[in-house]
Amino acid sequence: MSVLPPELEREIFEICALSQPRAIITLLLVAQRVKYWIEPLLYRTMALEYPIKARRNFTSDFVLSSIRTKSSIFLQQSIRHLAFCRTNDDFDAKADIILAACPRVENLLILDLPYKRVQCIAHLSLTRLYAPCEALLRTLPPTHAFFSRLTHFAVFWGLYEMSEGEICAALAALPQLSHLSFSHPHFIRICPTLLAMCNSLRVLVSLLWDVPLGRRGDELARDGRFVMMKLKGAAPIEDWYKGAECGEDYWSRAEVFIARRRAGQIDALQYNIGPEWNPSENSTGAKDSSGQ
Repeated sequence: MSVLPPELEREIFEICALSQPRAIITLLLVAQRVKYWIEPLLYRTMALEYPIKARRNFTSDFVLSSIRTKSSIFLQQSIRHLAFCRTNDDFDAKADIILAACPRVENLLILDLPYKRVQCIAHLSLTRLYAPCEALLRTLPPTHAFFSRLTHFAVFWGLYEMSEGEICAALAALPQLSHLSFSHPHFIRICPTLLAMCNSLRVLVSLLWDVPLGRRGDELARDGRFVMMKLKGAAPIEDWYKGAECGEDYWSRAEVFIARRRAGQIDALQYNIGPEWNPSENSTGAKDSSGQ
C-alpha cells in the first residue's frame, strides 16, 4: 500500500476543509497530524451569532471557551476574519474579550462601535473594516497605526456628530484607503466631495438602490470610480463571509464593473450594478447593467 508524502496529504486535507467547512469538525478526528494541519482553518473566518448556510455556526461562547483552552499563539495565528453580528450589553462585553485575544485579525465587521470600544480595536492592523465611522474617526488620528494598512472601509449607519466637511477630511486623510462604501443617504450628498478629496480612492460604492441622486447624478456618472449597487439576495454579512472565504463580494463585483466600463465594454455613464449582473460574463458593449 502506497503512502502519500506528508506535504501532499496535508494539501489534500486543506483543500477538503476549505471547500467543505462544515466537514472540518469530522476531519479533526482522522488523526492527530490532520488536526494539527486543519484546526486553524476552523477559526480563520468567523461570523459570531449569525448562522450561514453550509457553514459552521460560531457563537461568542465558543470563542470564549477557545480563549480559555487554546494557547494564545494558536488564536493569534488562526483568526483572520471576524464578524460581530449582534449588539447588546452582554454580547458587547464578550466582544471586548474576544478582540483582545485576536490581535492579528485583518478583516473586521462590527455592527456597533461606540467610543468606549474604539480602544478595543486600536491595536489591530486591519486591511478591511465594516463598521460605523464617527467614534473611530473622532478618536484616532489618521496617522494612527490602526489606519496604516486599511484599504477597504464599509461605513455603517449615517452621520450624527460629524459635519460633512469633517467626515470628508477625515476619510481623505487615511493613507491607504482605496475602497469605500456606504448604505445611508447622508453620504449621497458628499460623494462628489469625497471623490475630489480622496486621491487614493479607486472604488466608491453606494449600497443604496434607486435613491435619487438629484443634481449630483451627472457629476457622479462622469466619475469612473462611483457605482450604485444592489446586493443579490444575500444579507451584507453573508456577502462579507463570501468575500473573506473566496474573495468574491461586492467589492470584487464593483472592481470588475469599473474596469469594464473604463474599457468601453459598459456604457461610460452607467453606474448601476443590478443584482443579476454577472461579473463572470464578458458583456462587450453592454449599455445597461442594471439587471432589470
